[in-house]
Amino acid sequence: MATKKDFERFITKDMEDLECFDVPPAPVHLSNSTDPFQPLEGTAGHTRLALEQILQHRCRFSTVTILTKSPLLPVERGYLDLFKALGALPDDHPRRNEFAKRQQPGFVMEVSLAFWREEARAHYDPGAPPVEDRIAGLRALHAAGIPLVLRIDPLFPRSPLPTKPPTTVADFGLAEAQTLDDLEHLVALAQELQVRHVVYSPAKVVQPRGRKLTPTMQAWRTVYEACARPERPLFRGGSWRLPDTIAGAHVVQPFLEIGQRHGVAAKYCKHNLIETP
Repeated sequence: MATKKDFERFITKDMEDLECFDVPPAPVHLSNSTDPFQPLEGTAGHTRLALEQILQHRCRFSTVTILTKSPLLPVERGYLDLFKALGALPDDHPRRNEFAKRQQPGFVMEVSLAFWREEARAHYDPGAPPVEDRIAGLRALHAAGIPLVLRIDPLFPRSPLPTKPPTTVADFGLAEAQTLDDLEHLVALAQELQVRHVVYSPAKVVQPRGRKLTPTMQAWRTVYEACARPERPLFRGGSWRLPDTIAGAHVVQPFLEIGQRHGVAAKYCKHNLIETP
């Protein structure tokens, strides 16, 4: 994997433009498509550079949010002081009083952790850090006072599946991704960490551009077809989804009920972006 050419020059120019045009503060999210704390950060340091630039021009930004699957990496590489500095709005920040009144942090770390069991993580997310490492990173961030959001996202259908007659995930040649017990553990962790909220959405079967579905994704598409009968899965935005009534009753509602029992607030994916002050 390669880095962006001339990254330092371009981000410096972008920050200068914000000052030149006197742009009012707005939220910034790093990064909803490519993990900013992948191993490459250890040599390139582009995420640190971006955060240092944001800090230097802090009055041009409101909430700074980072999304990662690798929360242990910034802890081990000494980013905590930078996170804390970003969380404190300077005295001349236009929204300082508003944030203080609302007890709104200036910096939030979002961490993706959709699987509780390591065997499920290894099967469905083989390129991501182990569950144990992510939990260690989350606990270290919490101990350092860094505001957290936990993304238990996506939510998978679970056995018994809402088919007629009922079936299991194993009947389709798949490993169980998330049991109710798994979700109970994940939400309990969110409660322990005193997260601001959890983020969720039902899993989609995404059609890769110019390529066929992997055998695993093809099997999940078959699951969706079986669960949706006599209807068909919804195809929208390049992906197959369960009909809303089935996804709501079988996938989402049990998860929300677990969150309510633990007193953990939940936000649907993208709402957390839209609602970021």
